[in-house]
Amino acid sequence: MDVKAIGYDSWTTLHFAVRFGYDIEIAKVLLKCGVDRHAEDEDGEKAIDRAKSEEMKKLLSVGDCELEEALKDVKIPKFTADDLNADAETIAALLPK
Repeated sequence: MDVKAIGYDSWTTLHFAVRFGYDIEIAKVLLKCGVDRHAEDEDGEKAIDRAKSEEMKKLLSVGDCELEEALKDVKIPKFTADDLNADAETIAALLPK
């Protein structure tokens, strides 16, 4: 699975994660994997524009050095093919705490 893939309406995986209220830890993993937080969808909106929670907006609005610090302890989980076909709740449960 390519987490940097661009999907429907030019949404990144980060756009989907923040728009649909997934746990902030999922957003952190996506950012740690290199998903561009400044990418714009076809409406010109970035992930921060789609974010619902203040915590998510804060994470996406910090400077690059602050973001690097926030992500320093984030572990990138190893998924199997079966895990990637799971629902969002199952995938969230696989993320390191």
